[in-house]
Amino acid sequence: MDRQIVWAGAIPLETDLLNTNKNVMIAIGKLAQAILGNTTTLNGLACTPTSPASMQVNVAPGEIYMSENVDNSAYSSLAADTAHQIIKQGIMLNAATLSCPAPATSGQSINYLVEATLSEVDGNNTVLPFYNASNPATAWSGPANSGNPSSTTRQTLCIVQVKAGTAEATGSQVTPAPDAGYVGVWVVTVAYGQSTILAGNIALYPGAPFLTSNLSGVSTAFAALNGSASQNFSTAALTASGLVTADAGLAVYNSATLIYGGSGVAATGNGYLQIGPSSGANVVYDNASIQGRYNGGVSALQLNPLGGSVSTKKVTLDDGSGNAAIPGTLLLGNPGSLISMLLVANSSGAEIQLQQNLGATNTLTFNSFNGGVVPITTLTFNATDALFTGKLTTNNNTLDDGAGNAFFYRQLTTYGFANITAGLTVTNVAPIISAGTSVALTGNGNMQIGISTGYNLIQDPKSLQARNNGAISALNLNPLGGSVLTKNNTLDDGVGNASFLGTITAATANITGSLTATGTASAAAATTSTELVNLGQLGNGTVQINSLDGLLLTSSQGSAYLYTDSSGTGAANDFVIRVGAAGAYQYVQVSPAGAFSVPGTASAAAATTAANLVNLGQFPANVTGAGYQKLPTGLIIQWGWALCSIGSATTVNFPITFPTSMASVTATPSGISSAELIASITSFSVSLVNIALVSMSSTTGSVSVGWIALGY
Repeated sequence: MDRQIVWAGAIPLETDLLNTNKNVMIAIGKLAQAILGNTTTLNGLACTPTSPASMQVNVAPGEIYMSENVDNSAYSSLAADTAHQIIKQGIMLNAATLSCPAPATSGQSINYLVEATLSEVDGNNTVLPFYNASNPATAWSGPANSGNPSSTTRQTLCIVQVKAGTAEATGSQVTPAPDAGYVGVWVVTVAYGQSTILAGNIALYPGAPFLTSNLSGVSTAFAALNGSASQNFSTAALTASGLVTADAGLAVYNSATLIYGGSGVAATGNGYLQIGPSSGANVVYDNASIQGRYNGGVSALQLNPLGGSVSTKKVTLDDGSGNAAIPGTLLLGNPGSLISMLLVANSSGAEIQLQQNLGATNTLTFNSFNGGVVPITTLTFNATDALFTGKLTTNNNTLDDGAGNAFFYRQLTTYGFANITAGLTVTNVAPIISAGTSVALTGNGNMQIGISTGYNLIQDPKSLQARNNGAISALNLNPLGGSVLTKNNTLDDGVGNASFLGTITAATANITGSLTATGTASAAAATTSTELVNLGQLGNGTVQINSLDGLLLTSSQGSAYLYTDSSGTGAANDFVIRVGAAGAYQYVQVSPAGAFSVPGTASAAAATTAANLVNLGQFPANVTGAGYQKLPTGLIIQWGWALCSIGSATTVNFPITFPTSMASVTATPSGISSAELIASITSFSVSLVNIALVSMSSTTGSVSVGWIALGY
């Protein structure tokens, strides 16, 4: 701790007092930090109803201890110090009253959070006299005689306030979180219609960092322990002393707990250490034993009941003579549990039993022990079923009846609660299922996959059938994708025919090779452009395929051939469509190079889009005299001659009226240069144009004018 030094005769400075205050504050802060640590701590600040009770609560005086910078701002003429932190004490000398109104909606409640923080402010402002160097006899009023007040106290306060949560249905309301820099202290719960707040409405905020003991309580507890050979302390006394808290128990730090005295383990007594009440379940320890007990009797001792291995230096069960002696039966599992294992040794021999408790005793027995090796000479399933929940391992991984066969004389069943998580694996040998029945709507065949009351697959030596609860069902082959292959890619009934006793249905059927039908094939009516069509969709038409003419399509309207042999109409391998009667065929031909030709004539409907072919009917025109030409795009070109008088306007009517608009018109006088005569368009519409001739010289009379107009 620093102390300020002053000297006799020295001029006193304000920093002498300021540093003295600062040094004392730092020293007290470091002492508080050594005792309380760096975390926030509260003392006092009890929250109680008002008297008489109202919708307000009182918070008693108290303190808050928080880690803060030494000075966040300049302390008079001392600079701020934010490089160092200490525990500061914020003080609230007077009680605070906080309002907590009830919610306005029926059935709702609201939680109010009382929160606290440390606040440091400069206060007690007053106008101070300052030294006047020009006239020392007359002091200045405030700095530089400004008359301004100055702070005289840096106050470190404990500030408490209330923060309202959100009103919700009673029981679902949530306490709001403390604001930044604040800690939660109390929670006040208020319901709709409530007119007063009682003690039952006030609860401690979870984790509120109140100081739970003080040095006087601790010293009293140590004084009671000092020199006592044996001393009993009640929980209340230890809690009041500060050695024990109700939620943390007795904590011993940085040293081992040593228990020297006591008695040996017995059905009664406390041994060296007892955990649990004598009248119930308890564990008693002495210097060599641990015993589970219950109310004066022995009880099961559970090691790692929640899981985890239990390890010893050696796994040894020793009766003191080098023998592993178990006086009775060793049960692995709880008595009466669903599955348990017993190790049994009696006059009849040794057995390991895996027991299933389902009303009947179903056991799996391994006998004929021999020198630590367990060859299985008898594998017995008692009662009706055997339930496996783990891995079955035998000598050499075999189940053998002595003649190389593995036999199960009863049904092996797994229930809904018995799962084989790793599956059934057979290594280096093929499983053989030699017995069973033929595929039928009932029964199990040689093998069944799936439950009988739902979807299942059943198989016998030559058939595979899909079923659903006793009825036939669709069989999906490679439903996720991939080819389904047969020998030579054929479906054969044995005499060269592909036989389907039912219907082949597929969402999409892809044939990557060829499909050959020597008989007939049928297809449902096509509904999309990628499906096969049937003859019913061709009306009265027929389809024929032969090697000479290719594909022949015939209907009441005529016939057409599609083939690649051009038959003299072009190069081989062209694709040809041939229509018409013999001797008068018409062709449409496409070559591999992309050329398209029509040797005869072709017709097309009027085009409606830019990608359509057009026909001559879409080019109407009148080319005699004043005429016009219509284009498929809608553009119309009109032209003609008119005799126009010089110096006046002449009206010229178009051969046809433009349907929408006249876009452009030009006029040119005939036989006269533009230096002498200019043709001017004075006005126009969709049906006419007015042309005026303007003479640039003394020319008069009438002149022929040629004109062209564009429109649509």
